[in-house]
Amino acid sequence: YAAASVDAAVNISALSNVVSAASDSQPPTAAITLPGKTPPLGAGSYRLEVPVTEALSEPPYLVFTPPGGYPAQIVLVPSTPYLWVGTLTVTQAMAPGTGSFTFQGLDLTGNAGNSMTAGSTLALQTVGPIASLSFAPQAGPALKAGSYTVRLSLSHAAASAPELAYSAAS
Repeated sequence: YAAASVDAAVNISALSNVVSAASDSQPPTAAITLPGKTPPLGAGSYRLEVPVTEALSEPPYLVFTPPGGYPAQIVLVPSTPYLWVGTLTVTQAMAPGTGSFTFQGLDLTGNAGNSMTAGSTLALQTVGPIASLSFAPQAGPALKAGSYTVRLSLSHAAASAPELAYSAAS
């Protein structure tokens, strides 16, 4: 930018010194990642990474709301000017289902952004699988000596092979 003036006699002054300024009207955006983890997540503590599109003037505000639960703020600390990290704690008390994140960041020029480009929701599985056993074919209440096929059904996939224990009644 530079300025010149015109007096009453229409004389134009010399151009002033030239100054420049950058204009930033775009708010910051963020994404949420859980390095090395694939949802759904069970109870535990998980490292969150929040890359942002521009440097922020203060720590961003990040909240996780579990399904049917109350919002919990996640404290973020800078790893770099463009990457913030924190810890998400999932408890067994949280209902299974899909929770959501809320983000707000303020850039160096005062633009506030709350848009997330990825990771705004997170699936939780905080209840273990429920097992159901049955005989195939169906057997009566008293079993004779012999071999029987037992069928195991689970309410959802198990992380590892289920274990079955048998004990004879005395």
